[in-house]
Parts: sequence; C-alpha cells; structure tokens
Amino acid sequence: MTPLTDRVARRTAFALLHRLRTGRIVVKDADGAHAFGPPDEPALTIRVNDPAAYRRSLSGSAGMGESYALGEWDTDDLTGLLQVLVRHIGPIEAAASPWYRG
Repeated sequence: MTPLTDRVARRTAFALLHRLRTGRIVVKDADGAHAFGPPDEPALTIRVNDPAAYRRSLSGSAGMGESYALGEWDTDDLTGLLQVLVRHIGPIEAAASPWYRG
C-alpha cells in the first residue's frame, strides 16, 4: 500500500482509540507518543515498527494478530492490551467496518 493509505489508516486508528472509556493506551511511532483513554489509568504501550500496522490492524482482529506476528507492532503487555481492546471491541469494530475486507 501507499504511504498515503497508511497515513489515512493511522488517523482512523487514532480516531477509534479516542473512543476508549476504560484502559489507557499509548501508541509510540515515528512521530512520537500518542495517549488514548482516561489519564488516571495505567498505560499500556504499543510500539509501531511499521506504518502498515495501522492499515492491517483496521482489517479486524485477525489483521491485528497478523500485524503483530509480522513484527509491525509490539507491546510489553499483550494480555493487558487485549483485555482493554476486548472491552471496546463492539464500538471499535462497528466504526472500523468500512475498512474490513469481508
């Protein structure tokens, strides 16, 4: 995909992460650190190693897992991160549905 597509996916992913009501996620990428969720909760960190991670992760939970397996992103607390995401999966997947490939 093009860098433009990855940038659009990044903006979309950040918009979805802004919906977090519980749990705090800090995304670290080439542009710095970006925090989402309530500031009074412990932060879980995602390090984005490849901008394609945003695009692939928007294709659903399988895409996020594939992106992780490819090393496009990593975290020190995968279990904690998944627990936060599972609590929000309904609204996030509904909002991301235009990105799904079926």
